[in-house]
Amino acid sequence: MDSPKLRADDTPVPVLATGTGKTTTGRPWVSLRDNRRWRPSDMPAALFRYSPDRKGERPREHLKTFAGFLQADAYAGFDRLYDPNQTAGVISPVACWAHVAAMERGHATCGFLASILAQSLLDQPNVQYIDSNKYAANEK
Repeated sequence: MDSPKLRADDTPVPVLATGTGKTTTGRPWVSLRDNRRWRPSDMPAALFRYSPDRKGERPREHLKTFAGFLQADAYAGFDRLYDPNQTAGVISPVACWAHVAAMERGHATCGFLASILAQSLLDQPNVQYIDSNKYAANEK
C-alpha cells in the first residue's frame, strides 16, 4: 500500500478447523490507509491478510516494503519493524494515546507494570503520538 503512514492491527477470530468440526483461532491482519485529511485525493484503503497464528513474522512479512509512520499497538511482533537498519526503509512508531492511557489506568496485566510501560513510552523521544479519540472526532 503506497502511503507515508499506515495503521496496523490484528484480531482473533474463530476459524473452523478442517475435518474436526471444532474451531481454532485465526488472525486477520489489517493495514489501513486514510490520509484524506492531509491528502484529499488519496483514497482510503484497507488490506486484510489472514494467518493461522500471531507470530511476529506476520507483520514483518506484510509490511516488508513499507517505510514511513506506523500506528500500531504495543504487540512485540511489531518491534523489529522499527529497527533503523532494516533494508526496506525506516519505519517510525506512532503510539496511540488510547493504548498509553489504558496502560496508565492499569488496564494491562499489572497496574504497576502498566505505569512503567506507559512512562517508558512517554520518555522515548522518537515515538510520535496520536490522540485517537480526537482523531476519530475530527473524522466524523
